Amino acid sequence: MSKVSIAIPTFNSSKYVKELLNSLLNTTNKYSFNEIIINDDNSESDDFKNLINIVNSFSSKFTEISFELSQNKKNLGGFINKYNTVKKCNNMIVYQIDSDNIIKKS
Repeated sequence: MSKVSIAIPTFNSSKYVKELLNSLLNTTNKYSFNEIIINDDNSESDDFKNLINIVNSFSSKFTEISFELSQNKKNLGGFINKYNTVKKCNNMIVYQIDSDNIIKKS
């Protein structure tokens, strides 16, 4: 089975990321992906610090999944940030989801 990368672009949206990650990691398909790439579009420093704490918390809990958090040096806009986030993924299959979306159990 091919592994999937999860690409999450963010901008001043750390308040949503914890719930998104919880919804992703509590799905029945959580082991079909092995990396989560989060690329921030130069959010305010407090928001990015919150992202760091959230990612550190999840990466220590879910060690079988690779977490990567990066930040653009300047704000590039939503489309370019999405493109850059997907480009950082290592797998052939990428699922891009916005930071304020939540996966619902069926």
